[in-house]
Amino acid sequence: MGKILFITGTGTDVGKTGLCLAALLWARARGLRTAYHKPVQCGTSPFGVPPREGGDADWMSWMAGGAPTAHVTYALRMAASPHLAAEREGAEISLAVIRDDLRGLSRSHDLVLCEGAGGAAVPLDRQGATLALIAAEAGAPALIAAAPGLGTLHHTLSTLAWLRQAGVPIAGFAFCHRAAVPDPLAADNRRTISELARIPCFGEMPFSPALAQGRPPTAAEALGLWQPLAAALDTWYTGEGP
Repeated sequence: MGKILFITGTGTDVGKTGLCLAALLWARARGLRTAYHKPVQCGTSPFGVPPREGGDADWMSWMAGGAPTAHVTYALRMAASPHLAAEREGAEISLAVIRDDLRGLSRSHDLVLCEGAGGAAVPLDRQGATLALIAAEAGAPALIAAAPGLGTLHHTLSTLAWLRQAGVPIAGFAFCHRAAVPDPLAADNRRTISELARIPCFGEMPFSPALAQGRPPTAAEALGLWQPLAAALDTWYTGEGP
């Protein structure tokens, strides 16, 4: 069975899909058979040059130059919380189906990057099910994608508390820069979260002009995305760290 890394975020649009891409590019450079799994994909958006329409898995394949495996369990049309998007289509999200897909991917790959939907506490139904339950059951550690600036202390520590309450192991967190100018609060926020939460920072994924322009990164640009995270990812994957 391959390893599973559950990549979640402190909210919507904090950079978790970009972080998944960076982790995928790192894994490819390490020669790992890697799958990207999106259990619930809600909505689509235009991306790429020329523009095309698709969800996170389509974006991942495009930006990675063809992901080895990009699998979606539930593809829903509405850009909303999974519970509402499913209701609008008369669908029911089954944790058992997601679990079976994840297990199947882990049997045939060295690593599965499982990306959550929205934040860690986003509901899949009105009974309180979340993807954190799948991660906890699989023993899949969570890597939290967080914004570097103002507000991230509360958002990251709250996300961490939710995951721990659900029984999800914690790999660490990473900052995802969404602007060309680094946030002046990033260094202290990184130190504060590490000290208060006692979890490692996997690094800071830099702002990428290529991704912002909707084009796949060149080899040099791809290296710039994953290299700042490489040491922590190596340590995690080899089992030498948390």
